[in-house]
Amino acid sequence: MHSTHPAYGNTDYGYGISPIAMMIKNAENGAKWAKFCGVLTIIGGCLYCLGIITATIGIPMIFMGLRAMKASDRVMHYLHTKNHEDALASLNDFGSYFKIQGIIALVGIALSIVISFVYLVIMIVLMVNR
Repeated sequence: MHSTHPAYGNTDYGYGISPIAMMIKNAENGAKWAKFCGVLTIIGGCLYCLGIITATIGIPMIFMGLRAMKASDRVMHYLHTKNHEDALASLNDFGSYFKIQGIIALVGIALSIVISFVYLVIMIVLMVNR
């Protein structure tokens, strides 16, 4: 059975369900998982904030989690109202989430390299002074 849409023509493509219906279902599932991940990120950020030094990672994690939850809410609101501004805003919020996550990852990689280099230098100094 082929479904048609006035603007898109044949939208079945052999799947038995239109790609638009598949996108809506995937968006709803993705929004639920984004909210779950946002809550976990906030909890993890709060735990990181228990330490003074680790709070530098915990605070951005809390903001990341809030962005993921906000994006999730906007996706769900879009699915109910079809307000395209909500869809665009959710993409902006998801972009912010991944931008913060990427910055944290780059800082973590850089710190790992610096710490590895410092340990290597310390080990060489200890071996030479032996």
